[in-house]
Amino acid sequence: VSNPNYPSQIKAVERVLGDIGAADKRQVIAWNKTDLLHEEDANRIALEAAGKPFTVAISTKTRFGLQDLVSVLEECIRDAMVPFEVLLPYSRGDIVARLHDKAVVDVEEYRPEGTYVSGQIHFHMAAPLAEYSCREEDSDTGSLSSSSESENDEIKMWKALAKNRRVD
Repeated sequence: VSNPNYPSQIKAVERVLGDIGAADKRQVIAWNKTDLLHEEDANRIALEAAGKPFTVAISTKTRFGLQDLVSVLEECIRDAMVPFEVLLPYSRGDIVARLHDKAVVDVEEYRPEGTYVSGQIHFHMAAPLAEYSCREEDSDTGSLSSSSESENDEIKMWKALAKNRRVD
C-alpha cells in the first residue's frame, strides 16, 4: 500500500487470478508496508482493510497487523472445516492415524464395534469418511455408491494429500 498505484496492482492480480481460473477461490489479502506511510495514512488504510472481508493491513518490518493476519487465516481455515463423526473398524487404524494428522480430533473412543472418532476436517477430505459415518444425516445421503468406489476415492484423496495437493 506504500505504492500510490496499489489499487491498479490489486486489479492486475485479480485479472491474473481470473485468467488462471482462480478468481472464485477464497483470498486473504494483506496490504503490506504500512510502515512506509504516514501514521494517519496507515490508520486510514488499516480501517479500510478492516471493512473488507479477509483483508488486513500489515507491516512485516514493524509487525503491525500480523496478529490480525493470523486471525484472518484462522477464520478461513475454520470456515473450510466440517464436523465428522465416524465409527471405524479396528482394521482401519490407518484412517485413524490420518485423521490425527490431517483433522482436528476432539474425541477418540475404543468401542466393541471399532474406533469412534469425531472432530473437524477440511470439507474436501470429508466425503471418503461417509461410509464410516455414524451421524444420521450423513448415513442417509448415500453419497458413496459402493465400497470399492469409496476405497478408490479414499486412495486418490490420500495420494493427493501426500503430494500437498487440493482434492476436488
